[in-house]
Amino acid sequence: MPNHEACFLTVSATIEKIVGQVLRGHLLTSHSRYMWSAAVALLLGTTAVCLLLLVARQPRSPRANFVATRGAQFVVDGEPFRFVGANVAVMYGRRERAAMPETIKQAARDGVRVIRVWAFGDGGDDLSASVGGDVGEETLAHLDRVLAEAAKNNVRVQLCLTNWWRDTVGVTEYLRRAGVTNAADEREPHGINVERAMLFYSHYETRRLFREHVRRIVARRNTVTGVLYRDDATIFAYELMNEAQAPAGRYDERRAWVAEMSAHIKSLDAHTW
Repeated sequence: MPNHEACFLTVSATIEKIVGQVLRGHLLTSHSRYMWSAAVALLLGTTAVCLLLLVARQPRSPRANFVATRGAQFVVDGEPFRFVGANVAVMYGRRERAAMPETIKQAARDGVRVIRVWAFGDGGDDLSASVGGDVGEETLAHLDRVLAEAAKNNVRVQLCLTNWWRDTVGVTEYLRRAGVTNAADEREPHGINVERAMLFYSHYETRRLFREHVRRIVARRNTVTGVLYRDDATIFAYELMNEAQAPAGRYDERRAWVAEMSAHIKSLDAHTW
């Protein structure tokens, strides 16, 4: 039986019992007034809890103009949302940043309706590294401008939150910050020791740092538009990692991390699909 139904049955039984005792005169003596007050307090408290349970179980209606899902289909305001998407280079380096407004405008003119961008630093000289709460404000302020420009051009944005590879700040940097050495190893293919890098998915500190990064992004207020990221319909989706890797036979480690971080995002933005 669902919790809220059992709760209301309990309330009904309590009401019936109290009313029956009142009618029989069992609760009218001064000796029983304390019991009467306690029963009423219990009844009110139980009713309040039941109401909270009922509200919590109500399905949330999709917010206006937000991308939602219906089965395996994307929808906006109940209508199918079909789109052309593309990676766009707008985050890293002064040249990319300066060209960002025109890049997004041209993408929109070409019919692109969703763009994918990095929501973390690259560790370069002009950008702060992005691990946990250490995302540079310069990086985040530019991301604010990207979202504002995308909204002006009726383009939605998929935010990628970290990278497996070392060409930008990614799992090996998280591991280094957590005290795990040798995940970055130039002797290995792509400069990554996969056995060490897999610790990213299970290590307490890397998971804590990543959750903090997620919180800082999802709960951020855009300095251009004034809108919280979690309330911004421009954001199409959060992508946990670019090309998250796992060797054969160890997919469960990655799957558990995905489940944990997806739940974390939804705890910060209950409406995200």
